Amino acid sequence: MNDYNREQLGPFDVSELGLLENYIDFGAVLIPADNSELSLRIEVEESTGRLVAVTLELFESTLQVTAFSAPKNDGVWAEVRDQLAQTITSQGGEARLVPSGFDEALLAKLPNSEFPNEFRDVKFIGVDGPRWFLRGLIEGQALHDVAVESAIDGLFRSIVVNRGETAMPPREMLDLTMPPGNIAPPRGF
Repeated sequence: MNDYNREQLGPFDVSELGLLENYIDFGAVLIPADNSELSLRIEVEESTGRLVAVTLELFESTLQVTAFSAPKNDGVWAEVRDQLAQTITSQGGEARLVPSGFDEALLAKLPNSEFPNEFRDVKFIGVDGPRWFLRGLIEGQALHDVAVESAIDGLFRSIVVNRGETAMPPREMLDLTMPPGNIAPPRGF
């Protein structure tokens, strides 16, 4: 583990910030609304209609974020990262730990189920917070361009997590909701 200071650098817990103006509120995840070049997309689980991730698009890159519950005193990112690596390699992909601006990241080649000889390059990043962890999945130009990688890392740092007070088992996905004033997509969308 490196010396990354989440409390100072982010992502932040909702309790660590004062007024939350200029954020788009997705329930468990708040995204800064002050970047005109940023596009947002919601990922919906087809079978349930549940919102499962927010995808941010910037500089020909995507950052998909999902927040999960975690134990009060222990982080879970290192264990989750190792399990992701095992799953990826067991499915014929490749995965290796790499340094990142946070804790170690997982650089991976995900196998394509339709075309066995094709792979998708991705990087998983994660940060443990108070009773939560935030996972990011990065694709695109940020994997090859240091300046774009820095911009995506900065975007990840600017996210605010609202874990809520409800007791939850570790690693349970925190609830995402449509921002006020938006209409949720119909089930099966």
